[in-house]
Amino acid sequence: MPSRIAQTLCTTLFLLTLFFIDKSTEDSLWVLIPTGILALASFVFGSLINQNWYQRNPPKLSDYELNWVKRFVPFYKNLPKIAQDHFCNQLAIQLTEKQFTSMSEKEMPEELKIMALAPAIRLNLSFKDPAVKHYGRIVFYHHAFPSPEQQYLHLSETQDEDGVIILASDALEAAYVKPDAFFNIALYEWACIFIKIHKMPATFKLDADLIWSIICKILVTEEKKLQNYMGQMNLNIVAILVYCYIMYPEKLQKESADIFNFYKTIID
Repeated sequence: MPSRIAQTLCTTLFLLTLFFIDKSTEDSLWVLIPTGILALASFVFGSLINQNWYQRNPPKLSDYELNWVKRFVPFYKNLPKIAQDHFCNQLAIQLTEKQFTSMSEKEMPEELKIMALAPAIRLNLSFKDPAVKHYGRIVFYHHAFPSPEQQYLHLSETQDEDGVIILASDALEAAYVKPDAFFNIALYEWACIFIKIHKMPATFKLDADLIWSIICKILVTEEKKLQNYMGQMNLNIVAILVYCYIMYPEKLQKESADIFNFYKTIID
């Protein structure tokens, strides 16, 4: 990431100056103050450094990454060409911006990063928005996990205060290998973030049972089965409607044209 390189260089310069300069004279301030300000500025203006760099030198997905996206990301295939290009450009940038951590002893496959970020790009979440950029860390467990906030086994979680998204990698991988058979936990978590940022209504003034009936028809499942699979009894039904729009737009349009058109307006 360009800003991190600039921060490392500027901080190193300041520390070297601080270590080697003769601080017993007032003239030392003429060197210490500018280098200190430079180091501070590299952190304060980190976002601007990245933005300027990427405008001049936009990162690109490798041939392998691009082919992987084309093959395994279901919601990429239905995008028009210009939207696909934008998708790949934004994904390439965010792969360098985000911090990824694996809680498994096994080496983390690079594809997991794409799996985790692709839904956010498809939802057109603008990472220039501080509210979106706040979610900067993604943690992977190899399987279902408990957490201090949710002390039971579950597949995904977003810690809003810390901006951390936690995902079970085995479930995430399954959702890309067989997207119609397994629920995409990364898309669900980013959909939860999406509706929080956009302050979307909780039920569209529709009965929750009616919404669940729409969801279950589209996903070909039952409410209880999905809750058991996720390890969560209180799933966000509006986020799941967003999920349905991204994964099965034609089915959602058939079941509820009003909900479909609402999402089309704010997502696409």
